[in-house]
Amino acid sequence: VFNLLTRSGRIGHAELAVRDPVFTDRVDGLLGGRQVAPPPAFAPCRLGELVLTNRIARTGPANGAGLVYSEFVAVRADGRVSPDTPVLDGDRDGWAARVASAHAEGAKFALCLGHAGARGSSRPTVDGIDLPLPDGWPVLAASAVRYGPGQAVPRPMNGVDLAEVLAAFTSGAELAADAGVDLLELDLAHGYLLAGFLSPLTNRRTDEYGGDPVARLRYPLAVVDAIRSVWRRPLSVCLTVDDWHRKGLGLDDGVRIAGCLAEHGVGLIRVSAGQTVAECQPEYRRRFLTGAADRVRSETGVPTVVGGYLTTVDEANTIIGAGRADVCLLVAP
Repeated sequence: VFNLLTRSGRIGHAELAVRDPVFTDRVDGLLGGRQVAPPPAFAPCRLGELVLTNRIARTGPANGAGLVYSEFVAVRADGRVSPDTPVLDGDRDGWAARVASAHAEGAKFALCLGHAGARGSSRPTVDGIDLPLPDGWPVLAASAVRYGPGQAVPRPMNGVDLAEVLAAFTSGAELAADAGVDLLELDLAHGYLLAGFLSPLTNRRTDEYGGDPVARLRYPLAVVDAIRSVWRRPLSVCLTVDDWHRKGLGLDDGVRIAGCLAEHGVGLIRVSAGQTVAECQPEYRRRFLTGAADRVRSETGVPTVVGGYLTTVDEANTIIGAGRADVCLLVAP
């Protein structure tokens, strides 16, 4: 009922609490597990063995959040987006310190691990988005499809590349575990390397890793399986569930992929959309990912994290109370 009352976005948790406080107290109690409970965003959240004190996530300082995400971290140097992208090397103590800092603020720490693929070798974002480096490094991808105008054409990954990148992800997961990271997130979004295998826009391979949807998913699933062999804590995936391109993946495809990932041990999906290629047609607006998170959660049973320009706790209370996501990633207004 709360979902139906708030679905239009015109009425949120805070306004409904004024109109019918008894009803919203019942909603809060349902999520909080007791008759008198905090609003939905501040109810505890269990993700396997991981328990978040609340359902707010942030990047950067915790500021009261239950979950803190790192920036994008490359599994090796040629997987950086730009020269200032951190690489998950042997600095175990440095990452352990960041985990300890999050814990000191009452939050859990999630490390976002990936390989930039065709979007690599770019200038820092302070210079602009997806601008190529004058003297950059060679980039790898599923196929020889450049991300955007002026960027380098990537070299299609051969058998050696596939094995080496898989090994780099596995080593990264081991280092993250040794550093005490609470949640490991694998990036299958943003037009990066693993996402490039999923979409027909970027995967034109003719081997066992290209062709139909099952084949395109094969290498990302192999990486997930390799990580699961060494990572015993909850595993999350940031997933492009809609390419926003008439020739790309749609939301139905994204939901099916999320279900396959869940079958391979992924316990949390952070939904993303667009950015598969530069010419994707974005539909950015407030709460633009909420509908996608709702479908993934309801059709696969996998908990979801949703962002999409969410700036207020009331938005988080409304989305979580309506069962449309489990955790909300808030950004500064």
